[in-house]
Amino acid sequence: MKNRALLLLLLLTAAPATPSEPDSAAPPVEVSTAGVQNNRGFRLDQNPQAELAAEVLREGVERFPQNAVLLKYWELFSGKTGEENLQPLSSDNAGPDQIQEALLYLDSRLKSGKPNPELLRIAGLLNRSLGQTDQAEQAFTRLLEISPKDVGAHFMLALIYEKKKLREKAIDAWSQCLTLSGSPKLQIIANKHIQQLQQAGP
Repeated sequence: MKNRALLLLLLLTAAPATPSEPDSAAPPVEVSTAGVQNNRGFRLDQNPQAELAAEVLREGVERFPQNAVLLKYWELFSGKTGEENLQPLSSDNAGPDQIQEALLYLDSRLKSGKPNPELLRIAGLLNRSLGQTDQAEQAFTRLLEISPKDVGAHFMLALIYEKKKLREKAIDAWSQCLTLSGSPKLQIIANKHIQQLQQAGP
């Protein structure tokens, strides 16, 4: 599996909210590894950062063996499960308490060492799933400080800025997606959002 091909798969099978629609990409309680596949841009193959993330997640599973969130992300990063087998984590086995527990663990690891872009991506997604938009924005912004050309981070920030009604920032984030992605499908999505944001006005 090539990094670029996987990134595009993760990005392009998403159904992002438009500026005139509710933010439907992140349920308030559920954390979906299917959603992770869809549009979050994880890089899994022969990537040192992904390998480090897998190790941190493995340690998290050992520390919190009942935490379904850490377990599912560890499975994703370590290749313990195929993409076709990934299932959404429902509130029955990954409720807000488990998501918050996973976030606290990831935060402690991010503070104790060099920031890892894949762990920041997970933190952004988990915060967003809890409706903690500011924290999600911070995580994806930090990710871009490490990897400015990360299309997945720009994509997620574009959605966040739309939800926060930060029109100019949203347009800029979608424009970054246009510039950095060679995918015609993603460019169509980004152009659609930009046009709707421009038509909506300040």
